[in-house]
Amino acid sequence: MSRPLRVLVTTSTFPVREGDGIPRFVLDLASAMAEHADVKVLAPDAPGAAKRERVEGVDVRRFSYFRPRGSQRLALGEGMRDNLRASWLADVVNAHWLVPSGLTSAWACGAGKGRTPMVLHVHAGDVYLLQRVLVGQRFAKYVVGRSAAVLADGSHVRNALDDLLGRESGAGLRPMGVRGSVFEAAGAFEVPAEAQAFEAGFLLFFGRFSEKKGAIYLVRALPQILEHAPGIGLVMVGDGPERARCETEAAE
Repeated sequence: MSRPLRVLVTTSTFPVREGDGIPRFVLDLASAMAEHADVKVLAPDAPGAAKRERVEGVDVRRFSYFRPRGSQRLALGEGMRDNLRASWLADVVNAHWLVPSGLTSAWACGAGKGRTPMVLHVHAGDVYLLQRVLVGQRFAKYVVGRSAAVLADGSHVRNALDDLLGRESGAGLRPMGVRGSVFEAAGAFEVPAEAQAFEAGFLLFFGRFSEKKGAIYLVRALPQILEHAPGIGLVMVGDGPERARCETEAAE
């Protein structure tokens, strides 16, 4: 009987504990892959995190990148290369974001004996960051050039990557999925009574309340929207660091 495919997932964003508010889409993807392969995740250390644990069928190992441990609040990649080389047990490396995971994984994949294939997944923020960096194109070409395959969250991200590279990346479109069972367990979404009173219906924002998601800008844009669509309302569902700010500006 042949052994299962071994996949190493490198990421700079990964939940520390259940319900901590850290985006978990990499965990969802790794958990789904674990149904078909032996999946290990290499993630940054964090205060209170287990150095090694099994989460939803996935073996999670955390690397230290700063001292003292309580100061490990930014995953800047220091130590990732050494961790990859010290335990090189993967058939495939699935790196999320061009930097830091993609950059360090690309270097490590070609540093050992032979070559371990790397699948790169870009998620927008990494592409936009390198667009603003003087040597961003060089970094992007280095990582993409050493990737066996490239995936992008959507067509806009792929187009931005193409512009950054100055050529077509050939990236496949693979939007991050949604674990439907989470929403099924929560039950049906009931439209608030206030929203039912909107004469022209309402716009729905469903997501994380953070600046990068644009929640606050949607609130600020509503007066202009009302000029073109009188009677329309806005319903926002979610949570995050910008929630209180959105509530305050909505009240104003």
